Amino acid sequence: MRALVTGATGFLGSHIVEQMLEQGHEVRALARRTSDTGHLETTGAAIVFGDIEDIESLRPAVSGLDVVVHAAARVMPGWGDWSDYDRCIVKGTENVIRASAEADIPRFLQFSTIAVYGEACSSGVPVDESTPCEVDVKPETYYDCAKIEADRLAFDYHNSGKIQVSAVRPGWVYGPRDRLLTDRLYRQLQMPVVVWPGNANPRIPLVYATDVAD
Repeated sequence: MRALVTGATGFLGSHIVEQMLEQGHEVRALARRTSDTGHLETTGAAIVFGDIEDIESLRPAVSGLDVVVHAAARVMPGWGDWSDYDRCIVKGTENVIRASAEADIPRFLQFSTIAVYGEACSSGVPVDESTPCEVDVKPETYYDCAKIEADRLAFDYHNSGKIQVSAVRPGWVYGPRDRLLTDRLYRQLQMPVVVWPGNANPRIPLVYATDVAD
């Protein structure tokens, strides 16, 4: 299978690249020219340069593929303006799926997040595909809200018959090369006293990066 992985220099994207190569697939790894491709170069993936915020840069990257795995996103919850998340996650997803559909690629895999279910994802009640995606809009949920909009956009393409879309909504992903959460959680848990603001008995749906990639 010939695949393009967006966000290939990122945490989850790099694991997807590795797992797909291990399974014998032909992988193109999308990277911005300003990104650190040091680890990616060790995988053997074909590195193609482009930016999800620039649709013209995507057209050569999506040519002749069987599937696009879209894992690129701005994953910095609580930081930045809404316009940053809208430009990268919402409009970026629109660019990738539009370029994919116009190139007649049959499959598109959208990497999303369990956070699109809002309070439901931490309530202890199981959720499924019928659970509404509802999140209160505030700076710390800009990422969640942007993912809701990106998912809706992707499934609009699916429902209109332009391309077959599936979505994966993992919980808190942890593992090697996580630059955002794992190392901070580890350091916190090594402290004599752990301070955890909010719910004294929080539920955290942990999932290892390679399991998500599988």
